Amino acid sequence: MWIDKYKVGEKMSNRSARHTRRLEATKEFFEPCIGGSEYTGIGLGMFGYLIDLDTEFATVGSYVPWDFRSLIEAAIMFVPVATFLPGAAMTVRVILTSPSVGQWYGEHNVTVDYAKACTINRVEELDITAQLDGALLQTKNYIGGQVIRQAGQNTNAYIMGLRIKYRVAPGGL
Repeated sequence: MWIDKYKVGEKMSNRSARHTRRLEATKEFFEPCIGGSEYTGIGLGMFGYLIDLDTEFATVGSYVPWDFRSLIEAAIMFVPVATFLPGAAMTVRVILTSPSVGQWYGEHNVTVDYAKACTINRVEELDITAQLDGALLQTKNYIGGQVIRQAGQNTNAYIMGLRIKYRVAPGGL
């Protein structure tokens, strides 16, 4: 019955294509915050830096792995302590830098202010992919990041850390 419906060569070429197709390898990692103004437990084993007053901050540090080819996603993970509706979204400033050995620590510094609508006590992510990609991310760079509540902003959240997903360079598996 199969031969009546399809040509034998068709099946073979499709099968061949399936076996020769190379899938793109990706990796993902999470770096918890390493410093800030007010380290505290949220509950149920979750910890973060509370930023709810002017000039409070949380910092994160990491290293770009040797097998990094290109960035897919980058996000700051946080838990809001209040609900912020779209018309009155939480505002926060994120500063990122990505120097390599021998460069000034502020090399490739990119600062962006974000607004995010969110719900109290729900795990949220702030997409910073474009900002981190704009920091000229390369293999073996260091990443420094700071999430800050600027004077007059309404930030009210536990900042947990940085999640990065990237494409793996050939030979990186």
